[in-house]
Amino acid sequence: MLELLGGIHIGPLFLPYRLVGLILAVLAGAWAMRRGPWTDPEARTPRDQSVDEVALTAYWNAAIAGLVGYRFAGLILTPAAWWNEPGRALFSAPPSGSVWVAGAAAGAVLILTALRQRLSIQALLDRLVPSLLLSGAFYSFFALDVGSITNLPWGIPLGDTSRHPVNIYRALLLITAFFIVWLAVSRQRTHSVPPSSIRSVRPTGLAIFLLGAALLTAGYADSPGPLYLGLRPDQWASVALLAIGALSINRVQKPSSVHKP
Repeated sequence: MLELLGGIHIGPLFLPYRLVGLILAVLAGAWAMRRGPWTDPEARTPRDQSVDEVALTAYWNAAIAGLVGYRFAGLILTPAAWWNEPGRALFSAPPSGSVWVAGAAAGAVLILTALRQRLSIQALLDRLVPSLLLSGAFYSFFALDVGSITNLPWGIPLGDTSRHPVNIYRALLLITAFFIVWLAVSRQRTHSVPPSSIRSVRPTGLAIFLLGAALLTAGYADSPGPLYLGLRPDQWASVALLAIGALSINRVQKPSSVHKP
């Protein structure tokens, strides 16, 4: 089995598998944003630019910011190491918590680019959030996360025990969620809306709902932890995603905008 705790050495440069997974996740997300059924060639921004192209530009800007943030997160998380040995810090694996720094940097750049280009946040999210399900699947595969003890044959041996490969479960659930959203949006695009209908599936809401379901399900194989009303804090966060997704899964259209045959 691939040793996911290691990485790839290219001369003096060390690329941890988590970073490799992050790069592949960025590429997968870009493919999904360009090829997914949520694209609309006729959609335009107030500046008369293609919404799809502007959204993809915002995504790439955010991806670059995220990768830079991940690589140099140590300047914030472990500043002493960078001050004392900057060369070693540059070529070593980023410290724990770097993914959160990368996410914050990417999110800030994403919002700023959307505002600057006068792109609707909802239009951006309807293209971005479903695509991130595929990105999350790629990243989860490379980000080793072992859970509780198991006797199943695919358990990861650690010491005298075998543990659930929670990251693999999470990756499989996320890629399943991605294709469910893909099929749901594709079916909606290929069927005309009945005259009496004023509701349609919102890609963002469905993606968030399925993200919560995937994380909650994979969480049951994770290591035990403190429980609050029967669930761990991360599971409660998944329940919150389920609720947010359920509340925003439908888009209410104005009767005048409903297609008439």
